[in-house]
Amino acid sequence: DVFKSVMNDPSEGFGKPENIGYPLNSTYDDIGIGVAVDSKTVYLSQLRDSGIGELDIYKVKLEEPIVGNKLCLLSVQALSPLNTIAKGGIVTVNNSTTGDLLYKGETNDANGKFDVALPTGAYKIAIRHPKLGKVEEEVLINAMETSKITKTMQFK
Repeated sequence: DVFKSVMNDPSEGFGKPENIGYPLNSTYDDIGIGVAVDSKTVYLSQLRDSGIGELDIYKVKLEEPIVGNKLCLLSVQALSPLNTIAKGGIVTVNNSTTGDLLYKGETNDANGKFDVALPTGAYKIAIRHPKLGKVEEEVLINAMETSKITKTMQFK
């Protein structure tokens, strides 16, 4: 099953986990969840008898947002000094105020991009590459003004 927990105050940590319930949880094996920036479109990875393969991805449209704060999709492309795709970059996104790690992943090998949905706030984006070094940038997101920010970060 999929659960949610809310953090109202970072000094208090996360609240008690709550089962999200139907339609996101079912009698089937509910594995993972992805929330779109509108907070009403949810993608689930589930194992069902009627599925095509092992785990299939299902789309659910909710009446109420699953996330309290509006999110903004941050889409970043990493480029080498020669303007080629920076494959294999390790990405971290930290809250600029608290330093908390919010996301860790890898750039996409096909296009050098990564996407992450974030609420309003200030973030430090860092990409480390084994051959190209490190590039960092501060990003300020005001999710009330925009639902998507597209950036390019280039190694020097």
